Parts: sequence; C-alpha cells; structure tokens
Amino acid sequence: MTTGLKLDHLVVTAPDLASGAAHVEKTLGVELSAVGTHAFMGTHNRLLSLGLGLYLEVIAIDPNGNTPPHPRWFNMDNREPNIILSNWACRTKDLESALKDAPTGTGQPRRFNRGRYTWQMALPDTGRLPFDDIAPALLQWETGGHPTELLPDVGCRLIKLEVRHPDATLLGQRKFDSKSLDLVDFVESEDIGLVATILTPTGEKRLS
Repeated sequence: MTTGLKLDHLVVTAPDLASGAAHVEKTLGVELSAVGTHAFMGTHNRLLSLGLGLYLEVIAIDPNGNTPPHPRWFNMDNREPNIILSNWACRTKDLESALKDAPTGTGQPRRFNRGRYTWQMALPDTGRLPFDDIAPALLQWETGGHPTELLPDVGCRLIKLEVRHPDATLLGQRKFDSKSLDLVDFVESEDIGLVATILTPTGEKRLS
C-alpha cells in the first residue's frame, strides 16, 4: 500500500490551449493563470488554484514548441481531439519509495525544471499510465515550493474527484489507499474516466 501521497493536481487535456482554457473558464466561471511552457515536453498550460497545495491544469501540445524524442506526459501524443479531464497527479516526499508500491507501468523518475521550480515526475515509457490511463501520475516537488503559493485564490475548491474504472476498488484499496486522498472516490464503472465536483464562487460545478 502506498502511503504519504497527497492529491496534487487535476489535468485537463485539450487539442489546443485556447479552447481548453475557454471551456474550463466557462464551466467554472473563473479566470485561469497566464500561459506557461514546458520546453522539454513541447507543451504549454494554464493553471487554476483549488486552494493551497492543489490546482487544476489545462494543458495542450504547444504548436510552437519542440517535438520531444520521447512520449509526452498524459498520453498527449495519442489523445482524441477533445477537451477532457484526463488525468490526476499525486505528490510524495519520496518518489522512489512510492514507485515501489505503485502499479506496474507508472514510470521511471525524470527531473524537470521551470523557472523557480524543480521536480521529479514518473513517466511511463509509452506515455500512458496504468489502469487504462486512469491511475495517478506521481511526482515529487524539490525546490521552489508549490505552484499554488503564487497562484491567485479565486475561491474554487475541490469537493470530490471520482475515479471511474471497472477495477477502481483494486486501484483504490490496494495501490493508493491513503487518508490524504479523502477527496478521491474510487467508483467501479464500465465508463472509464474522471469526474471532478468543484465549489466555485457561483456554486458547485462538474468537470469530466
């Protein structure tokens, strides 16, 4: 059983950043952060604070970026051209130990940096995470603190994240059962996917 994991961020992938950001802003009624880029992955993103230590990321392939010699994170090279809450990520203080208990195929650690931040993240060889890409990505922040320390607080908070999969019980109880994941519900369902319920300044909204 993996312990010491904390829900770090939710990932909305989109065919392009503008449409992805517009969809999230319309759904939640709030504005996302400015654009950030990941030269090492050829992607760019915009963020939204869900409170200290938790955020939502809208990410897309950067048309002006480099094409990396390895698969992009979150299976972005192979996704359908739609806007979807596709992934979630958990942080740990000891990525090496967490990977020993993680599902096979969660990936190998790779170190990244952008601006003030450095972190390690486990990347699967194929870009696709276990359990039909519904298992969480694992990362470890190293220097620079956490992105939410600088993001504006616009009053959004995650109420619940549903992880839907036919083997959700196996994923939840045997691999990632932790009190720090009390906002996550593992739901056995033939409809594989994620559903986030978020409290916004104008009420509860859902992203999927």
